[in-house]
Amino acid sequence: MKSQPFDLGAYVIVRKRKDGTHRVLFEVPARLRPAGWPATIALPIETPRTGNFERNPDEQLRVRADALTLNRQLAEARGQRVSVGSSRTLETLAQNWRRTGAYKALKPRTQRGYEQTLRYILDWSKECRHPDPTKLTKSVAEAFVSRFDDRPTTRRMVKVVFKMVMDQAIDLGWRSDNPVARIKAAAPKTRVAIWEQEDVDTYAWAALSIGQPDMAALIQLQWEIGQRLTDCYLFKYGEQYDAARATFSFEQEKTGSAVTFRISDRMRTMLETTRRAGKLYLFEDARFTRPWMRKVGSRIEADDIAGAKVFAQAREKALESGARDLKLKWLRHSCVVQLARAECTVPEIASITGHSITSVEQIMQKYLPRDSKVAENAQRKRGLVHRQSDDPQSDESDGSPVASAA
Repeated sequence: MKSQPFDLGAYVIVRKRKDGTHRVLFEVPARLRPAGWPATIALPIETPRTGNFERNPDEQLRVRADALTLNRQLAEARGQRVSVGSSRTLETLAQNWRRTGAYKALKPRTQRGYEQTLRYILDWSKECRHPDPTKLTKSVAEAFVSRFDDRPTTRRMVKVVFKMVMDQAIDLGWRSDNPVARIKAAAPKTRVAIWEQEDVDTYAWAALSIGQPDMAALIQLQWEIGQRLTDCYLFKYGEQYDAARATFSFEQEKTGSAVTFRISDRMRTMLETTRRAGKLYLFEDARFTRPWMRKVGSRIEADDIAGAKVFAQAREKALESGARDLKLKWLRHSCVVQLARAECTVPEIASITGHSITSVEQIMQKYLPRDSKVAENAQRKRGLVHRQSDDPQSDESDGSPVASAA
């Protein structure tokens, strides 16, 4: 069969069979073979062959890596000096990335998230027997990233981290381009439902009914102030929360933004009800009377997984009563929307939730145009309708928008 053109290294021969599969062989001409060197070696060496070779970038990588190893061994058998740069691997690039100022400046929590994603990349590199990143092509990189097509968020993160790692190849002068940067990875489409007051009441009731009053208080607090859950889990009496003044004051862990604001009387009562002697953190798991936090080295961090498990139990109870299926993290977006409905400006919203101005605008752009409450507010501001509570003819019980002319 005729050899197929693939750039796989010296002495690698690819022959296509009639059934469309390929034979990949490492064949050294007899005149160039050292004594005892086999005439033919099937590739890849360890991994079983899979179907059509030209449509399998991972297998091509494994063949290329095996060919590199065999060429080294061949050179040694001939008594030649091996000058192939064996240190040029993704592992080397990852180590170089960890030494950059940008990586060191990341929050420890962010670093751990990146490291978890990096494992996918390094495991793939090991599977392909550590291919040379200077020969990595866009099609091969894209084939790897596409492994996560069924997990859009993971796919996006793999592409982000892979790009940062491959940027080191440019910084080290190994190559002039980054093939990962040319991969188009669409942002995952996420469904976020906006919590309403009745949802908050139902879920808070559900949390109380399963014996988790602090989860009920957390839901109410998120409804009012919309902070990151990782900040809320670490709130302490006397530090972030001043019970005498019913005021929160703290720096957000992720952005460093300083925020100070008061809470409602209802929220204040809930926090007082759940307080007990010796309790340091505002929120804890009632099963173990311990906060949703963990110690990582010398740092104390939020244990959002443990908190999510308790919320899942409350959600199950809420769903039994006919509630909507909602997520705890959606309360942060919901707070932005509810503040906008209350006619707060973008800077006012950002000052409470700690979002950037751009993030607030993006959330409002996505969720507010289809919101009837905002439309009603706009009509009232124009003087075309009254506020419902100001209209003596409105029926307070039915909750319908006011339609009378000003």
